[in-house]
Amino acid sequence: MMLAPLVAVGSAKVIPALAGEDVMAVEAIAVSTDAEDGTSIEPAIVAAARATTIAVRRLRTTRLRNDILDPPRLWGERDSERRCCKGTIDTQPPGPEPVVCRPVVRYWGMRIFFTGGSGKAGKHVVAHLAEQGHQVTNIDLVALGHPGVADLRVDLTDAGETYSALAGLATLEELDLPEKPTYDAVVHFAAVPRIGLTSDTATYAANVLSTYNVLEAATRLGVSKIVFASSETTYGVCFAQGDRRPDYVPIDEEHPTVPEDAYAMSKVAGEVTARSFQARTGTDIYGLRINNVIEPHEYAEIFPAFLQDPALRRRNVFAYIDARDLGQMVQRCLETDGLGYEVFNVANADMSVAATTGEILDRFYDGVPVRREMGRDETFYAIDKARDLLGFEPHHSWRDVLADPGANG
Repeated sequence: MMLAPLVAVGSAKVIPALAGEDVMAVEAIAVSTDAEDGTSIEPAIVAAARATTIAVRRLRTTRLRNDILDPPRLWGERDSERRCCKGTIDTQPPGPEPVVCRPVVRYWGMRIFFTGGSGKAGKHVVAHLAEQGHQVTNIDLVALGHPGVADLRVDLTDAGETYSALAGLATLEELDLPEKPTYDAVVHFAAVPRIGLTSDTATYAANVLSTYNVLEAATRLGVSKIVFASSETTYGVCFAQGDRRPDYVPIDEEHPTVPEDAYAMSKVAGEVTARSFQARTGTDIYGLRINNVIEPHEYAEIFPAFLQDPALRRRNVFAYIDARDLGQMVQRCLETDGLGYEVFNVANADMSVAATTGEILDRFYDGVPVRREMGRDETFYAIDKARDLLGFEPHHSWRDVLADPGANG
């Protein structure tokens, strides 16, 4: 990944920003008009990107130009003296009085087609992406109503509707652009979220068909990044009949995926479909095997029971993912290019119970091979791959809200 060679700034600023994986700092440097040495930063970015596992997010430069702007200039904020800032046209001379600025609209983020953004997980991820400056269109049967996010009602099991939505406009304001915009990325979360909500056949059919339709439309329309939601259930533990233990712990992405329930089967089918589309097109397609999504308010509501009885979390391999950290994970996927097809476990770094790793092994996983040494509270749902390839690092924990009864034990 590299920024366009039109950007010229001093490399002394770029390298520290990249070393800290500070994408926003890199972009801030990139749009600076105060070049120090007048040289392109492209070679510096290439060298730094090769030295890290995190690619630099592409610089998006879709502009809405006014005829009076010649040449077009960058968007910016009004300065402290209330003068009109760079990249805007003022309607009165600079001075102490407020001025009316007409900005050049510039989208630094990505234009994202997000399916299932009204769901439990999706609504948090959509909000996170919008806060990061991305232009998000929520594709769902129920509107989200988030300010700044467009809602579009689409039946994704209908191929025609799916293609039409992905090829079309998100808002009426986009009519004012000089040409119709295209989507930079697709994030596919829409699904029947588990068994037990409808018939097994309906669950499987809806999930498999919608995933195929989204992948086909996205690749045919040339979308360069696709992120889709798979599931922890693919490992066959969560919705197994009776007591099912993993083949080994911690569970990583190489663990067999042979589930027996309709929901997990649909997710495995989605992964196979995604891998085939990636092989056909070369598009970056990343699948997220998401563990049990927990919203911030649920720590106080449901976790006290988990701390008292860890058996309640057996089917989730004692793991969880904070909805806010899931947003970070999707962001990391959007920022990282060139991996081709990959699947990633998505979980928080610790377990969702107060019992220690040793206690869980003795009580629930006696005889199950332990592949490596584990920390005292480390998740049994390994996230090493996401850390290594994406720079994912969870920031939240139930311990931020509740006291750990075994912390001083």
